[in-house]
Amino acid sequence: MLTYFSLPVIQIMKLKLQSIAVAIMLFGCGCTQPAPSQPVVAEAPEEYIEAERIAVPDSPRIAPAAAMEGQRYRKGTVRVSGKALEVLDSAGNIVAVNEGIIRLADESGRCPSDGFNRVVVKGDYFTIEQQTCGGMFFVDEYITFKAAPDGTIVLHKFSIVKTNRDDPDEHIPQQDLSTKDFGRLPLHEVQLEKLYGML
Repeated sequence: MLTYFSLPVIQIMKLKLQSIAVAIMLFGCGCTQPAPSQPVVAEAPEEYIEAERIAVPDSPRIAPAAAMEGQRYRKGTVRVSGKALEVLDSAGNIVAVNEGIIRLADESGRCPSDGFNRVVVKGDYFTIEQQTCGGMFFVDEYITFKAAPDGTIVLHKFSIVKTNRDDPDEHIPQQDLSTKDFGRLPLHEVQLEKLYGML
C-alpha cells in the first residue's frame, strides 16, 4: 500500500534530516576520542624560562640587562627595577629614588606601547628613554637628569616625540621643557603629569 505525503510534510521531513546531519557535523557521532577533561599545557622552551627569571617585576616586558645591573655614570650608578628608578653613589648607597617615572609596557591596557626602553649615560647626565600612549599617538619620552655640583640628582630636560598611530609619516614637532620651565627639580620630586601640564 502506497502512502502519499503532501508537499509540506515532505519539506518538514527534509528539514528534520538536515538538522540531524548538522548536529552530527557539529557535535560528532561519538566515534572519535573525547576531549581531555584537563587542558593541555605546553612546556616553555628553556630560553623563555630563563628570560622570565630576569623580567622586571610587575612588567610584561623584559628590561635591558644594563638597566637590571645598573648603568654607570660619572657620579655613580643608575638602576631601573620595576617602576623604581634608583641612583646609587660610588659606594653603592641609594641616593635618589623615584617610583613614578618608569613606564611599564602597555601600562594603560589600551595601547601597545613599549614602556621603559633604556638608560643612556653621558658624563654627569643620564636619560630615561621610554614610550607611552596619548589618544591616537605613541609618545616617546626622554627624561634627562644631571648630577648637580652639590651631588643632588636634578631634572635637566624633558622631551616628547609623538607619532600618529593612524598616520606614522605625519610630522609632529618635538616638545621640550628645560630648567627655565620647571626650575630646580630633584629626581624624587619629578611627576610626569605635572611636566605634561607644562607642555
